[in-house]
Amino acid sequence: MGLKFLRIDDPEPLNLDKVRFLPGKNKFLLSSSQDPGNEFYCDFCFEKNPSYSHLRDSQFDVYLFHNSAFAANDIYQISDSKSRTEANRGRLGYLIPIQSLINAEHDYGDNEHFSPYAYHAIRILLSDKNALPYKRLGIPNSVFIDLEAIYGENTHVLILHKPYVTIWEKVHAIKFEIKYFLPCLWSYGYMSIEESNFNVLYKDKEHGNGAEKPINGIIEFTSIAPDLRTDPFILNLFTSFLYSQKHELIRFHLLYQVIELLIEKVFQSELGSIIQDFDNNVNNFYDIKEKLTIVANEKSRITKLFSNYCIGQNALLEALKISCNKLLKQVNPEYEQSSPQIAVYKTRSLVFHSFRSLPTEYDENLKVINDDFEALIIATINSFKYPENSN
Repeated sequence: MGLKFLRIDDPEPLNLDKVRFLPGKNKFLLSSSQDPGNEFYCDFCFEKNPSYSHLRDSQFDVYLFHNSAFAANDIYQISDSKSRTEANRGRLGYLIPIQSLINAEHDYGDNEHFSPYAYHAIRILLSDKNALPYKRLGIPNSVFIDLEAIYGENTHVLILHKPYVTIWEKVHAIKFEIKYFLPCLWSYGYMSIEESNFNVLYKDKEHGNGAEKPINGIIEFTSIAPDLRTDPFILNLFTSFLYSQKHELIRFHLLYQVIELLIEKVFQSELGSIIQDFDNNVNNFYDIKEKLTIVANEKSRITKLFSNYCIGQNALLEALKISCNKLLKQVNPEYEQSSPQIAVYKTRSLVFHSFRSLPTEYDENLKVINDDFEALIIATINSFKYPENSN
């Protein structure tokens, strides 16, 4: 392992596979076991706390994210209130702009709890221990390594402490996998950096989803609901689809696909209950027929989705109703709806089947709808749960 730098006259790159810390100089020294004459440095701008000297790189996991709308102080604790202990205080790790790892001019510059995370994040980035994507540059002209040039100036480093993640797994009784938290991070404007999209994101200086920043410097880490973890569309939605498709009509279509996916699950669940009712009482034919008619209706399934399967989204539903009604009333004042579920269904029908009826200035209103819709979708896929009496 180790960072590799391109040589001008040699097809074999320079592999800086040795990283060690120089306490007296507060720097990392990088060298090559094959070419020991090449040595480079990377400053550590924080005070190394000896109380954490027992920690090792192997006790941390590092992931990369892209977000171009940030300041040096946009450093966030990754928290899970359910797995809070006296030792971890609910903290799983930190999300840190790479800019804030290479200078200490921010609110966490002298934070003793932040310092070990910064130390191990830099060590892992310099040693390439997690096989993260990075820019293959030529051998630096100076003796100092520029992490921003290697990983991208709009890159953010998510570093998690594995023992705290283990506590999370015990509390939630499920295996931790970072991909199930990508919608949560996307909701704050962070796009997962993978080998497949690194070059595009590395060059992207302005792209963002306009998300609001976390409150009080904390991101409450929320996972996709266990019952939805096997669906590839939901994961792809927040790793590629929404980033690459910025046309508001396409964006609405992609978001509504999640509703269609979920109400299909509602249909299957409700149908199973209806069949069981029929098996238990074959004489109840007309009631069963009425239930089948209701569950076959898309509007009814949307209502049932938010009343029985994704509970507690009233504020987000109300916000979406308001934005939907603004567009609906533009088309026809009589289209205004009192129910959020019917408002989004009516908007769907308008966009999918009567696009010609939309006013020419629809785009701004549809963007507001999509912003509200996206927030609701993320909350929905995180909270989806089959009712206890369902099949």
